[in-house]
Amino acid sequence: MAKTKISKKPHRGKYSSKIHTSKHRTSFYASTFAKKVILSVILLVVIIITGTVICIQFLTPEHQVKSKINSLATDYYENYLYQNLINSDKYQALSDKSSSMEKYASHGFNPITLRNLLLHNNHKNDDFTNSIANYCDLDATTIKYYPESPFNQTSYRTEIKYFCNF
Repeated sequence: MAKTKISKKPHRGKYSSKIHTSKHRTSFYASTFAKKVILSVILLVVIIITGTVICIQFLTPEHQVKSKINSLATDYYENYLYQNLINSDKYQALSDKSSSMEKYASHGFNPITLRNLLLHNNHKNDDFTNSIANYCDLDATTIKYYPESPFNQTSYRTEIKYFCNF
């Protein structure tokens, strides 16, 4: 009898599994690529929407006006009010400046109107005065300063009462 050779290789016909597997892999990679593209587009849209909302929030007239008033209030206290108060004859005569400032810590200094705040720098802020007058009442909007311990130039808090139409 003749010996037959047994082949361990599978039969590869017209519709073999190898060809079918390669088509399956191609469609699998195409679908993951499409998923990645879709997720990238969704992420990009979310980033754009978030950026737009943040920009709109910070570019509103209310935010711009309040930011400018805060910077003017900081400049006024640190470079004018504190310097004039500490350098005045009344405070030069006192040996302990912190005890004299403590009485203002709870009650604060007299409120300053926004108009006075804008005028204190020799009309340096005239360009802002016209634009802020459209939104805020310059005489009713007030800033009150409260010195805090250790009573130096940058240790204070402000209380701003806005009378604006935003």
